[in-house]
Amino acid sequence: MREAGCGEDKGPWSQSAIAFCRALLSLGRSRCSGIVRVDCERGRSGLVLNDGRIVGLHGPFRAARALGDALIEAGQLDAAAHLEALRADHESDASPDAKLPAGRWLLRHGLASAQSIDRALRLQVEEQLRALLSCEQLRSGFQHVPAQGPGIDDASWPTIADVVFDALTAQVSDSDRRDIAQRLRGRRVRLTKRGESTLGALESDGSNAELMRVLQGGVCFDVAITSAGVERLFVAAERLGFLRDADAAVSGERYRLLLRKRRQLRAGSDAHSLLELDADANAGAARRALRRLARDLHPDGFDADAPPGLRRVAEEVMGDLVAAERHLQEHLRSA
Repeated sequence: MREAGCGEDKGPWSQSAIAFCRALLSLGRSRCSGIVRVDCERGRSGLVLNDGRIVGLHGPFRAARALGDALIEAGQLDAAAHLEALRADHESDASPDAKLPAGRWLLRHGLASAQSIDRALRLQVEEQLRALLSCEQLRSGFQHVPAQGPGIDDASWPTIADVVFDALTAQVSDSDRRDIAQRLRGRRVRLTKRGESTLGALESDGSNAELMRVLQGGVCFDVAITSAGVERLFVAAERLGFLRDADAAVSGERYRLLLRKRRQLRAGSDAHSLLELDADANAGAARRALRRLARDLHPDGFDADAPPGLRRVAEEVMGDLVAAERHLQEHLRSA
């Protein structure tokens, strides 16, 4: 994972949060195990991964409720029995159960089912990840080490794709939904290859299966929006760069745009020219300009059978455009 700066956007749609989510999803697709260390203004956190699943999140982001309290509130744990088991363990310091993680301890004592514990632990991880994504700057690195999570059964923990998409879709606002509807209305879209593999790994939400079905061969955005859940997934998928035009053969217009940007970069054009902005453009205009160019130039938007050289040029151009937008944002903040 590489450090990513962020623009004026805050929360889950900042550049650093989106870059962090994309890196996490890549680890999930590769079914990695290890620790993702994340630094932000609130301190350092660690996400524990095992076989492409998040089995723990440690750091300054605490869940609002302890596991036992969450289960009691959900009606999945008897408060009196829980208190009695805690008292018995407290009175027996030698008990091997005393140092077990909370989930395994509850299961060992027969106080809650594995399914209810898994669900509560998952909600805690999602809550902590949402808090992490609310930070303005995220810098992360991955270390390949065996994961030792606190879960009951690692195979029952959510995939990285599930946790990331649940965290993102939970924060989709009405403004986000209006924005994507305005930009995609009347357009035929489909998932990129990376988007298909990522959404195909989701296990938790029926909206995922619905979205995959309607986007298999490309569909008009207006027709695809059959529920609020699908619309939220659309927002997350679009912000992550997982959508492209359904008729995304390399059109002459896209090809000319790519060549023009490459010539501008080689000529040393400034950020305003690269992003096609007026001299007095503000941060919001710069952010929208980058998104507009990314829809046509992002390498994931080209078919898998597009010439490799074309995709390499698109990767280089998009990297330079992102750097130009970041430079412009920093200049505007310091002005």
